[in-house]
Amino acid sequence: MNPKAPVLFWWALGLTVASGVAHAVDPPWLDPNRAIQSAAPAAVGCEAAPANDWEKAGFKNARVATLDLAPMPVFGGAAPAATHELKLTVVLFRGSRWKASHLRDRYRKVARIYATCGVRLSEVQWVESDAWHGRLDMHGGDDPDVGIERQLVAAVPAGVARPLLFLVRSIEDGSIAVANPAYYVGANHPLLNTVFAGEAALAADSQSDPAYSTEAHELGHVLGGIRRHTRESDANLMSDERSAQPNGRLTPAQCAEIRKSPLLRRL
Repeated sequence: MNPKAPVLFWWALGLTVASGVAHAVDPPWLDPNRAIQSAAPAAVGCEAAPANDWEKAGFKNARVATLDLAPMPVFGGAAPAATHELKLTVVLFRGSRWKASHLRDRYRKVARIYATCGVRLSEVQWVESDAWHGRLDMHGGDDPDVGIERQLVAAVPAGVARPLLFLVRSIEDGSIAVANPAYYVGANHPLLNTVFAGEAALAADSQSDPAYSTEAHELGHVLGGIRRHTRESDANLMSDERSAQPNGRLTPAQCAEIRKSPLLRRL
């Protein structure tokens, strides 16, 4: 949720954390033949680094592949013509409830949500590895200078596109997820444009509106610079769940702010 004021969904309270989940079998939509072959200079829309670069950076037994997101229907009808393009990098650590089989549906949902703003999610580079130096849990909280997140992000190979999302076991301050947009950490901070999502997001999303996505919500902070959760009765993706159940809708004003993001490429 909002990194300045992390809030637990009420339905996630008391969630039991499990570890040591068996390695998932690759689903048919994950095509290992589409693995990235070369790194590119750090820039908006650049490709993920090859698996051996992730290995050298401490991401053991890393695999790098591209998710197949097609087809991408839109909730509530046809989407407007895309005017901007978004690429994501998602890092999943083995040993939590996150599995490769979750990813296609989750990021197709992200794509559907942002398509309503004219933003095409054209590529999701997916990296699976053992937990970096054995760390499955991140600190979270209001301190952007906590050591483990800084060290983890600093270790990411050069040339990896942001936004950069890490799927971990838990956020130790109790948050479901934490975003690090420029308005919070500053324009030159190493955590800039990163998101950490704990496995509690799986339970939270399953009990929320079917169109809602934790990752899409956190990307709203990163892409749109949306500082506060909206509290209006007309609920949307960025709603504060204490006053209105969030869903997958973005308002025209929110879409306009998102399209200003330097992380997007204009088509």
